Amino acid sequence: MTALLCALLLAAVDPYDQSKVPIEVDTHDPKLAKIVLVAGTPSHPPGAHEYLATQAVLKGLLDQNPGLHVTIVRDSWPKNLEILKGARTIVWYTDGAKNHPLLQPDKLQVIQSYIDKGTGFVALHYALNMTKELGEKLLPWVGGVFDPDISGGTGAIKWTPTIKSLPTHPITRGVVPFTINDEWYFNMRFVPGMKGITPILTGAPPEELRKNEDTRKHPGRAEVLAWAYQRPNGGRSFSITTPHSHEDWADESFRRLVTNGILWTAKVEVPRKGAKVALDPADLKKNLDDKRPKPGTTPPAAAAAKKP
Repeated sequence: MTALLCALLLAAVDPYDQSKVPIEVDTHDPKLAKIVLVAGTPSHPPGAHEYLATQAVLKGLLDQNPGLHVTIVRDSWPKNLEILKGARTIVWYTDGAKNHPLLQPDKLQVIQSYIDKGTGFVALHYALNMTKELGEKLLPWVGGVFDPDISGGTGAIKWTPTIKSLPTHPITRGVVPFTINDEWYFNMRFVPGMKGITPILTGAPPEELRKNEDTRKHPGRAEVLAWAYQRPNGGRSFSITTPHSHEDWADESFRRLVTNGILWTAKVEVPRKGAKVALDPADLKKNLDDKRPKPGTTPPAAAAAKKP
């Protein structure tokens, strides 16, 4: 009876209930390294770009490691800007391109003020996809950006990079080479001479994905897919060109890599064996954005099929 009751309770969990995700909970303990996770507004089909669910997963991972205070901001911007004060690093997972929140000058100026003070910065996937104008402004923050003129890998085109080896770096502690089939951006625009850049993940995409003139100049080249960036002012950044799919977090090495990257940007010592990143698989089915079609609307997949 107990097992049956547990099964019924699990079945009753609403995957779209986000009410238990703590939002903008601050700390006044100066001994704790404050990490702010910014989640974007809902977009993309179910299972893709699950911004709030991803940041809830990351909070759960980071909370397993001592000395941190981790707080989540939802809908791409804080309701109370005080939550950013004292942040050791800001983790950005939001829409990009023409919908990038930092296209708004007032928001850009606020985050720029933290970057200027050496605050860490982490950009995940679509947050690296920028207009040419925004890319020029954020390149000094992250060291590399998706340039719409030269970069490749968009359009939910999935491929599996073969990660053959990893560099010796705090971000790779406890990480073993892994494979994930997903939308990985590549041929990014980096700072001149890649000064301050340490490639963390590299892999060569299928040649048929080199669709623009610049990508075709580099047949067979292993592309930089994740990198650490030591900024000239002492600040640190970490970027990775995926995850598009929420299911990527099921991979332990992927979780540890990103968690290590966040710790490194916050200037928190990464454990010798890497960060603790235990995850209950059931957590990947929680806190999802409700992207089910509303009555009288066309599902995203069907709408896309109708386009010429």
